[in-house]
Amino acid sequence: GPARCLRFAGGGAASEPWCQILADVCGREVVQFDRPQFAAARGAALIAAHALGTVPDFAEIAELVPGRARYTPRAELRELYDERFALFLDFYRRNRGFFARANASPTPASL
Repeated sequence: GPARCLRFAGGGAASEPWCQILADVCGREVVQFDRPQFAAARGAALIAAHALGTVPDFAEIAELVPGRARYTPRAELRELYDERFALFLDFYRRNRGFFARANASPTPASL
């Protein structure tokens, strides 16, 4: 089933507004980490620690990286995001042929 919460990493996760937007759009609690832009390096180090036996149980790794903040989805925005997503899907369906043509690689004869 779907995850209870999302652990947000990378540069965008340093932004409190983006964390809240992600929680609102996905309808899941979002956990923000301290210095999320270093998540990949931290993850690699923790996997190495597991491989070396320092962290024997892989499930313990999540406990070694505590969240700095938690963002709860705001139920009052659910309808708004659902409506906007429906508009996006309609726009995409109506325009995907145009985007395919616009993004097609030009042939040497047409240059």
